[in-house]
Amino acid sequence: MSCMNHIPVFRWPLLCCLSLLFLGVPSLLAQRTDRFDYRVQPTEEAAFYTVHFDTRFRYPEAPPPKAAASADVPGKTQVSVWLSNYQVSGPDSTVADMVSVRVNLPETIPGETIFLSSLMREGGTPNFPVPIGERIAETGSVTISYAGQEVTRTIVSFAHTVEPPAPAAPVVREGRDSVSPASPAVVETEAVHKEQPYQVDYRRLSPEAFIEKWPDQRALVHDALGRIPLRAQVEEIATNVYELRLPYVRAAKIDSVTGGHRYSVLTDDMDPPYGHRFVVEVSDTGLFRLHLSDSTKHRGTTIVTLDNLLGGTFAQSADSATFTFHGGRPPYMLLFLRNGAPITDYELGSDTVWHTDLASLRTLIGTAGSYGMQLTDSQRSVTWNFGGARLQLDRPKRPLKDYRVALVVVAALLLAGIYYAFRKRGQRKRGRLIREKLQTEESAPNPVTTGHARNPAIVSTVNGARLRENRRPATVPVGFRVTKRDVRDRFNGRFNPDEHPAQFLSLDLAELWSASRVSEVLFGRVAIGALDGFLRKGNIDKIVAAGQNEAGERWERNEDIPEIGGMLMGQYQLEANGQSYRVSVEQFIPLAARVQNLVKMEIDPMSLARDLSQAQDDYPHLTVVGWFHTHPGHGLFLSQPDLKVQYNHFRKPYHFAMEIDSLTDQLDTAFFTYMPSERMNNRDTRRNDRGWFSWADIEKFSRHQTNTLP
Repeated sequence: MSCMNHIPVFRWPLLCCLSLLFLGVPSLLAQRTDRFDYRVQPTEEAAFYTVHFDTRFRYPEAPPPKAAASADVPGKTQVSVWLSNYQVSGPDSTVADMVSVRVNLPETIPGETIFLSSLMREGGTPNFPVPIGERIAETGSVTISYAGQEVTRTIVSFAHTVEPPAPAAPVVREGRDSVSPASPAVVETEAVHKEQPYQVDYRRLSPEAFIEKWPDQRALVHDALGRIPLRAQVEEIATNVYELRLPYVRAAKIDSVTGGHRYSVLTDDMDPPYGHRFVVEVSDTGLFRLHLSDSTKHRGTTIVTLDNLLGGTFAQSADSATFTFHGGRPPYMLLFLRNGAPITDYELGSDTVWHTDLASLRTLIGTAGSYGMQLTDSQRSVTWNFGGARLQLDRPKRPLKDYRVALVVVAALLLAGIYYAFRKRGQRKRGRLIREKLQTEESAPNPVTTGHARNPAIVSTVNGARLRENRRPATVPVGFRVTKRDVRDRFNGRFNPDEHPAQFLSLDLAELWSASRVSEVLFGRVAIGALDGFLRKGNIDKIVAAGQNEAGERWERNEDIPEIGGMLMGQYQLEANGQSYRVSVEQFIPLAARVQNLVKMEIDPMSLARDLSQAQDDYPHLTVVGWFHTHPGHGLFLSQPDLKVQYNHFRKPYHFAMEIDSLTDQLDTAFFTYMPSERMNNRDTRRNDRGWFSWADIEKFSRHQTNTLP
């Protein structure tokens, strides 16, 4: 909180004058600053982040002079609420950059939202009139989001008092054009030229009160209407349908709409005597900003925000649970997850409230336990996790008689002992089989590496010790890292895209990133064909034909399409500037997944080592230049698990991560690369004026004689 609260009131005029002299900006007066700090946990990790911003009241112009107001009728001045000094601090700057804040002030201007993010550090409301001498008390809500998903929402309040001016000495009118202190002679002259009652009220009353009292004085009423700032009252009258009422207007209209694309104006009517009514329906999930104007007003513009972000609340009692939903585009669907993996889902339709008992939820989910929840709408592009809340389902309690307790305990211990014995037996058997297989492979000659004894081999790290190809471990390697074979000496000074340019498609990564260690990716026809066939078999064919997976289960919905991935092999060439690389992609190696669903894909380390070793033996003139995976319906970005894979296994400056969203129309494609600061480019560093690449266009290269995108 600012220390200005402790300055005596009688020193305020002197301080204001000094600030005007030193700043030289008489058109802007800033008042008390309030400091707000919030401690949040935006991700599932245990790290906390501090969100900070300041609020203050600002006067766009100096308050009326003392002679313009009296003790009975105080004047008014224009005030705005301003937010600045937005900061997010925490252990990971990448996470901090993706945290944003929305402040809503429904009491000040209904529907107005102040949005703060790493790209916009300050913002404020439009000006609104406040009587001098009255206390401004504003109450609103602060919504903190991470990567577009709401993390927490709380109430914010702050207040300020506009000090009234001292009353002026009484004056009377000497004729029509001069003013002097009161005297009997002048009072007689004033009586001769007495003003009409509506003229007196026009000076003394507020514009709203004058319009209500003298509606027949059209000229003065129109002038009073022009003095009233443009405001809008917003109400959601149906799902995704909003009503905007603008009082005291003559020529209101909607100039433009930003923040969303799909919307329609259902009603655009006058609301007599001096009002206007709009009814707007939105179809996208997000924040719509309506730019309104009235050309007959002095301050005739305003911005109204329609918050259609997906959100909801969750509350659980001893025997029931209640879910509420808002925003987005119905119908809604609720997904239940255990340890991050989807368990089941429930179609909610267009209902905004779902109240159910825990017994029904146990029947729906199947087992007791702790479950995460994700809400999504019909677009399947945005999810809401209820602020990280979890559903706790306990097993139904059954009364046990005293003599049965001991029997249950003994049976549980016996079963645990049997399970432990069988588990140890299975582990020993698997270890024996693996050792026998490794010894067999060790004794067998390798036809691929015969005659190339000096070639580097794939290296595994087991508890810090490096074991080469001719010294395989005798036990299962637990927790190892794969080090890619360095084959720069195999290039023989030749870069295949320069030797055969017609076989490669050039992709300029400057179209995505302003700072990148990889300047150009050259995709070979062979790699494009292999990756496209793998993508169609794993994702696209399931989307089009609703086919079956390997277990014979049907893919019933698009959002059931799993993540798939593989390795990219090629060459790299350091450019003349010594900082950036040209990278070719000449072969694609699919990877078999140990766990595969719509939200994640886990690779078996043993399978990864085997496939990578075989690929490097098959293509000794190539090296691993990156990795590929899909984000079906999730959008293109590197999640925290993706970043861990990149930083742990792909640390070379020419390594990149390729992603395809297989549920978009044009198969949006991204190549995430390292920046010179050794951080990864991500969704928040993409150039705002460019879109993603299209795999549909890249795939056409394999069927046409051209080396540029269509």
